[in-house]
Amino acid sequence: MKIVLLLSFFITTLFSQATLVLTPQEQEFIKTHPRIVLGTEKKWKPYVIVSESGEISGYDKDVLDLINKVSGANFTLKAGDWKQMQLDARAKKVDGLSTGGIHEERKEYLNFSNIYITMQKMVVVTKKNPKNINNIADLDYKTIAIHKSNLVDEKIARQFTKSKIIRLENLEETFEYLITGKADATFGNGSSMYLANLIGLPPLKYVAKLDSSLELAFGVRKDWSQAIGIINKSLEYIGEHKLLEIKNKWFFSSVAQEKDRFTQEELDYIKAKKELNICVQKDLMPYARFVNGRYEGVDADLFKIVQKKLAIPIHYKLYKPKMKGCDIVSLLKDKKNQNDYRTTLAYLEPSYVFVTNDDKKSILNIGFLEGAKVALLGTSSVGESFKLKYPNLEIMVLDDVKEASQMLQDDEIHGVVDDIYNVQYHFQNGDYVEAKIGGYFKEKSFYFYGISEGDKELYSIMNKVIKNFSAEDKQAVLSKWLSFNKEEFDYEVFYQIVIFLSVVIMLIVLKQLSVQKLNKELKIRVDEELEKSQDKDKMLYHQSKHIAMGEMMENIAHQWRQPLAQINSSVLVIDDILDENKTMTQEIDTKLIEIEQLTKYLSDTIEDFRNFFSENKLKVTVNIKTIVNRSVYIVSGSLKQNKIDITLDISDELLYNGYVNELQQVLVVLLNNAKDVLVEKKIADAKIKIIVDDMENKFSIKILDNGGGIKVDIIDKIFEPYFTTKHQTQGTGLGLYISKKIVEESLEGEFTVKNTHEGACFEIILYKR
Repeated sequence: MKIVLLLSFFITTLFSQATLVLTPQEQEFIKTHPRIVLGTEKKWKPYVIVSESGEISGYDKDVLDLINKVSGANFTLKAGDWKQMQLDARAKKVDGLSTGGIHEERKEYLNFSNIYITMQKMVVVTKKNPKNINNIADLDYKTIAIHKSNLVDEKIARQFTKSKIIRLENLEETFEYLITGKADATFGNGSSMYLANLIGLPPLKYVAKLDSSLELAFGVRKDWSQAIGIINKSLEYIGEHKLLEIKNKWFFSSVAQEKDRFTQEELDYIKAKKELNICVQKDLMPYARFVNGRYEGVDADLFKIVQKKLAIPIHYKLYKPKMKGCDIVSLLKDKKNQNDYRTTLAYLEPSYVFVTNDDKKSILNIGFLEGAKVALLGTSSVGESFKLKYPNLEIMVLDDVKEASQMLQDDEIHGVVDDIYNVQYHFQNGDYVEAKIGGYFKEKSFYFYGISEGDKELYSIMNKVIKNFSAEDKQAVLSKWLSFNKEEFDYEVFYQIVIFLSVVIMLIVLKQLSVQKLNKELKIRVDEELEKSQDKDKMLYHQSKHIAMGEMMENIAHQWRQPLAQINSSVLVIDDILDENKTMTQEIDTKLIEIEQLTKYLSDTIEDFRNFFSENKLKVTVNIKTIVNRSVYIVSGSLKQNKIDITLDISDELLYNGYVNELQQVLVVLLNNAKDVLVEKKIADAKIKIIVDDMENKFSIKILDNGGGIKVDIIDKIFEPYFTTKHQTQGTGLGLYISKKIVEESLEGEFTVKNTHEGACFEIILYKR
């Protein structure tokens, strides 16, 4: 199942895209508010970076641009003094605030979005840390500088009651106090360290975490609640991963700092430059080569990074000596004598190594090779430099690695000197046979860019780019070209195969799941039908027992009538004889009357039971009180035996037309059930009450007891067939089920149950016809 879920997620991710859903009110808000202006502080880099021309960039700008892109809204930034921006937001001169924390005083006039960035607050000191501050406790009796308009810093500062707090106008001033020793520490995070690096301050460092973090949210005026809904939905749609990418870009990326270090003139130059013409070497691998008109190699991949940073299209062409019209010439090895081109800082600095045969010993100091003949791959100027450095070596300058390798195999030379990148590349391509790196030089090979002599802006720009080439970027490029894998793995074909196989597997799995589902549904239906059939069989069995009992009662009544009639006749004969003989006493007369009443009682009981099981379906009109009395009479012996008191609240003139015997059956079932509950729970003052009400078009018959009621978790189940709370020897679970069917289907009434404060209340509704 886990595999299915993973495949579903994989394919869904490949072939689907989520959509941002806005309410009609939010969509209408966007239409009626074409521009929503959020105020922010102009000096809070890199959240907000304001160029000399007033153009805004930075973290907040990128996040709002994404919100605008996914929602269709137009949130913009207005940068200025933070204190003034808060006043403008309160006065609705701007529509809200960006780069702000959520504070109670701001909640008076702003609604806040979800948090869009969190930064840990830290204690910042100078690198030398003269006051030896290493933890929070060390801040006691020290001087702390904070930005006075920053409510988060103000809140943190209140904790340090033993410290001196200096409140300053801006972050630059707090850093100035820290560097000059006017303050011992300040509070900071990623943005403050960014600013410190940007303005070239001496090194600062974090020494302790504060129990606080900077959580920023967008705030929008109170009467524009739809705006907050749009922002929150957009942030959720954008997702944590994308927000983290933007955070890394602005707070932890040297590229962001490099871009901000460009002067306004350089930014204008980049914006105006339509294309960079790069003049490159034809065949100098691993650095450069043309394949089917495409420039590739280490140099080409580094230019891709340059293009990404400057966003200027690049055009490559082959370089020829003294060539004109090149903005940049790459892979220059001599810093001097470049005619019309001014060389930049070195952008690659591989060390020189010594390649020798496998059977020769490695050496720690090349200078020990007294009189050895070696080949140096490089320019003549590099060769001259080596000859001056190592006069004891016989150095010959070559430009062909295959020629040098052949001379090494033929023992014409002791070794080959070349830079480590070249050597690695030629080893992996098999240009060196039975050879090894036998030593290292302190010297390095330098590669420069040549910039057209008169292009001062481009010269400055490229030097800044070179300074900010990250080690990770360089290593990624070098690893690509200096790997020992000669064949590249075709990931595109691999992904296509994976997707195809995933789809096939998914279809097979879905088909199998569909079959399993059908089998499961079929089994459930078979089980349900089997259960229904078993229920019907049980009902038929109990109904047949019911019928058989009715027939048995007919037979009993028939057999008992004759003896009872004879007993009555005998009583009359005895009464006459005693009267004639004048021997009748009061006591004998009383006993004879008692015998006569008992025989009548037995006769009536037999008749009631016979009628109870009768299938007579003729409707008759009868007083409801009579039906109730008959039902009570049938169970009266059991009630009296168990000391259960029964009371009736019935009018004498309630005539009902219906199936009397069936109603009587239901009443007897309810009375017996009430009796069983009272006996089982051992209720001391057990009571049953029957109330009959005459309503406008119906009668209500209620049977109540004081047995404590029915449990809430089963009260909805008691009318189901075979559901019983009694022991299997006492109940079948059909009494209430059949009673409900009799009342609702045969008598065309209603049958319900509820709990009262004392016990259960069953109610039968009979409609007047």
